[in-house]
Amino acid sequence: MRKFYLLAIALLMLGATPAMAEDFTDTITVNVNGVVTGQTATISVTPGTDGTSTFVLKNFVLKAGGQSLGVGTITLNGVATTESNGVTSYTTSQTIKIAAGDDPSITTWMSAFLPPIPVNLNAEQTGSSLYAVINIDLSSAMGQVIQVVFGDGGYQIAGSGFEDYTSYSVKTLGGSITVDEPLHWHSFASAGGDFAAAANLFSSNQHTYPSDIVRPGSAGQKSVLVVASNALGIVANGTITTGRMNAGAMVATDPNNHAELDMSKEDKDAAGDPYYTTLKGQPDSLTLWVKFRQGTANADYPYATVSAAITDGTYYQDPQEDGKTYTNVLATAKDNQIASNGYVWQRIAVPFSYVGNSVEGKAILVTISTNAGAGQGSATDSLYVDDVELIYNGALASATVKGQPVTLVDSVSDYTLPGITSLSLADVDVTPNGHAAKVSKTIEQNGNDATVTVKVTSQDLRNSRTYHFTAKGAVVGINEAKTSATDRVKAFYDLSGVRLNAEPAAGVYIKVYESGKAVKVMK
Repeated sequence: MRKFYLLAIALLMLGATPAMAEDFTDTITVNVNGVVTGQTATISVTPGTDGTSTFVLKNFVLKAGGQSLGVGTITLNGVATTESNGVTSYTTSQTIKIAAGDDPSITTWMSAFLPPIPVNLNAEQTGSSLYAVINIDLSSAMGQVIQVVFGDGGYQIAGSGFEDYTSYSVKTLGGSITVDEPLHWHSFASAGGDFAAAANLFSSNQHTYPSDIVRPGSAGQKSVLVVASNALGIVANGTITTGRMNAGAMVATDPNNHAELDMSKEDKDAAGDPYYTTLKGQPDSLTLWVKFRQGTANADYPYATVSAAITDGTYYQDPQEDGKTYTNVLATAKDNQIASNGYVWQRIAVPFSYVGNSVEGKAILVTISTNAGAGQGSATDSLYVDDVELIYNGALASATVKGQPVTLVDSVSDYTLPGITSLSLADVDVTPNGHAAKVSKTIEQNGNDATVTVKVTSQDLRNSRTYHFTAKGAVVGINEAKTSATDRVKAFYDLSGVRLNAEPAAGVYIKVYESGKAVKVMK
């Protein structure tokens, strides 16, 4: 009998053992009202027993200009946690008191002077990788909103700030030189193809240089300078690509001279990286900063160019082979009219056009060149490039209620709907402005009014907007259960009646209140 009790106690103790926290260390970007800085941080995630998790960002510090300003330790309890297709999603919006940190190198923590602060978290965990976006709203206390992005989640292009470089030894007619190419980007020094050696041997100068001339407002210290050259009297456009350059012909316009992407190839560059860039997301536009000058004006070919293609990772080249139709392309973006505009920094935004929605995007090929025409321009053309970024939209493009359009205003999130006596989720139809943006809708009875709340979140989790569509004096439609503003949520169920551990991040489910009323939720 004594052994039985000992076994029972051991089992109880085992069941009561708290889950272990998992620590994730990665780079973070901190955006404070448009000023972006980078650093390294650790986030701890502890799963709970109720289907929620605890997030801790410890010793959070703002860094700028060599100075460090301690904010504190941010702890988020009760974070809604769901899992789908191998991805664990976390989301919460709550107001918390930030605690003081314990880093001895920081003498003062802002947390001691801050009131409770609204914090919003959206995060994804895939295997041992965590991607998180934390918005810390200090607007009431300091007039600032801090966005912390932990990791990249596969939504951006590696090396797109052009801060780090790989060196190549290249043979020329004068001997050999060292050429630096941006990490994860490639040019002629790392080119393949039958004429790759000749392209470097007879080139009048190298094609890529690290530069300390950066775009206005950049948090980085470098950009990349891309220059054209003269090879046996032929203009060789300065070009960089996330794929690999192929010098396959002596004639500049021959499509055997191209940038290519092929995830099946195992070739590695001098840094040990493949000649391709994987991509998880479906961005809405590509942006970059450029500073462009033609050494000798060419009225027929005055433009630099940028192009991008999201593919399934199988072979693709830019420019494409003559007469070949590629069926492995999800989306493309191109601007072949980048003018000098007085040789000043300018931000270029190029929208993506989705052309093959049945294609599963896995990689992106971006190519940037000093001229839109192969072998055109002049041998002294130069193009500075800085801060390439993929943009994911997270707002509404349109909304209709009971078939009537709502005039949306960028700065307005709350809309009153006149002349409506009954409102249901099906009555509110919305379209996001992001190709892969996430949309959730909920409905509640607030006193005498019925309100549909629509939340739009960009695919990369960085941007979100919440809209409220309220019908004054209306009731929740007959196909929707009614709730009161003070009624607390008791439980969540799926449509088959199975109780859920936490509120799902997406899907259709039932929200049950303590009063016994139930609401069908569609996300």
